[in-house]
Amino acid sequence: MSSPLRNVVLSGGMQSASSGKVGAPIIVGRRMQRGAIAVMVALMLSVMMGLCALAVDLSYGFLVRNELQNAADAAALSGAGSLYRAGPAPDWGAASQAATEAIELNKSTQVALRDGVVEYGYWNLSGATDAVQAPPAIPGPGEVPAVMVTIAREEGQNGGPVELFFARILGIRSVPVKATAVAAVAPPGMVGSGVLFPLAVSACLYRTYWDSTAAPPSPKVDPLTGKPYVFRIGPDYSYATCASGNWSSFGTDAGDVATMRSLLADKNPALLKAGEAIWLQPAVDESVYADADACSARGTKACETVIVPVVENVGGHAADAITAFACLRIDLASAGGGSYVQASMKAGCVVPNSGGVGSELGAYATPRLAR
Repeated sequence: MSSPLRNVVLSGGMQSASSGKVGAPIIVGRRMQRGAIAVMVALMLSVMMGLCALAVDLSYGFLVRNELQNAADAAALSGAGSLYRAGPAPDWGAASQAATEAIELNKSTQVALRDGVVEYGYWNLSGATDAVQAPPAIPGPGEVPAVMVTIAREEGQNGGPVELFFARILGIRSVPVKATAVAAVAPPGMVGSGVLFPLAVSACLYRTYWDSTAAPPSPKVDPLTGKPYVFRIGPDYSYATCASGNWSSFGTDAGDVATMRSLLADKNPALLKAGEAIWLQPAVDESVYADADACSARGTKACETVIVPVVENVGGHAADAITAFACLRIDLASAGGGSYVQASMKAGCVVPNSGGVGSELGAYATPRLAR
């Protein structure tokens, strides 16, 4: 007799081991599998649709944030650009007004921006803090004048929170969005071509007659005049233990009249950085002093306010490294025996075509975003 176990029908029927009868095909398991797959597909589609909806809302939120960030950046830069328009000290009121007005020139999803928080003071370039130190705080090392602007889309501000599309299904109708920008005005560590007057001033002179502890740092005042000290800059003049300065031909060792006149008119021909060496030219023709006088404060005023390199060793015909960039007011120049350029230190001079971070000697690079 054959074993009942060998009578199993693999084609879909099965014979009972006890009765020997063949039953109906087995289809219950397959129906259950198909049902489970359908449920899984439905769940996966729901998840995928949810993720797509979330991606749409997130993208829209990022779009709004970028608009607010661009508006905050522009407002902060506008405010920082107004810090030194009126004088040698930061004009906080003008900066705040300029930043506030700039906010209102922008939109977010076609909603005109009207609200923003404008703060001003001193910003630490190292990122040690997330806030500006409001005046009359005394700036510490690495702290420079800055404007901070925060713009938000939230309840009661700029049209309210950002309305969402698909997250409403989950009960989330809107979200607040905020952006902050900081624009700072820092002393330059490098200047581009066409900026520097061809006169190098002694670093010793600045250590002696520049008040780096003032807020903001500024020239020391001569008690006899109540104004910044006045210096005669030339190879024959010194103050205290400091030589005053000399003409410079920058990266080229050429002190002839044609070269120096070209530099007077067109300034430095190439980018210069702190640490790079420039040539000192003590034996410059008297006609160059006459040309400097012609454009000074008592002449056409074309070179009344100038940016100059500062070096340690200004004596003799040699090359020396730039330590900083400074601002001078040139009153006049005298040609003849003991020729000199008469000048005084000045603060609050914005330097075009400049960047980096250098020593604070009255010259500032054009405003840049610090955050």
